[in-house]
Amino acid sequence: MVSSLRQRCCALWIGGFLPSESLQNLVKIFNGEDLLGTADSNKGLPGHYLYPGHMVIAVKPLLVTTILGSCIAVCLWDSVSRIGGMNHFLLPFSGSPTSTPTPLHLELRYGDAATLNLIQHLVDQGCDKKRMQAKIFGGARVIEVLKGADTLGQRNFNAARDVLRKENIPILSSDIGGNLGRKVLFISSEGTVWVKYLDGGRIMEQEAAGNQPKKIV
Repeated sequence: MVSSLRQRCCALWIGGFLPSESLQNLVKIFNGEDLLGTADSNKGLPGHYLYPGHMVIAVKPLLVTTILGSCIAVCLWDSVSRIGGMNHFLLPFSGSPTSTPTPLHLELRYGDAATLNLIQHLVDQGCDKKRMQAKIFGGARVIEVLKGADTLGQRNFNAARDVLRKENIPILSSDIGGNLGRKVLFISSEGTVWVKYLDGGRIMEQEAAGNQPKKIV
């Protein structure tokens, strides 16, 4: 699946499609020379805030932060190279062979393409897919009218899960669903994730009172 996605991306580019925002602008590679931006950090690491539809690959230690509602973030980590990566997507599927191909610069908004891209970019940085471990977060039921059995958040999770299963990458842990948004903090060199729950855009009272965020080991 990874190779087929790369072929599709190359075909779009060679065919003359010039996206308004190129994939290079949406995928950040951190090698320790450029901090890319800042994120709240009390762990002595450079930080990067990950926006929806974007991806970051951290070759050097980095604290990646993002805010999730029904969106999903997949964190991947190679336990030997200690390189990590994270995406943040909004919708489950980019299309099918019978539908119009998704423009290249929109691929990362969709769970199937975003997860395949994340795997491929880690491989490009020297990671071994056999050593990769996944953790998945988000998928909250943040809109009352959407609180059915098959919510957008659940479909987003399913899209990422199915890709990881096909690529034989184990999901070590996940924190999915519920009614609250999440602030996710990913320490790329350790594969460690911390989660803070949000209520109306604010960290819940117990967190503001000084309780530690939930650690996803």
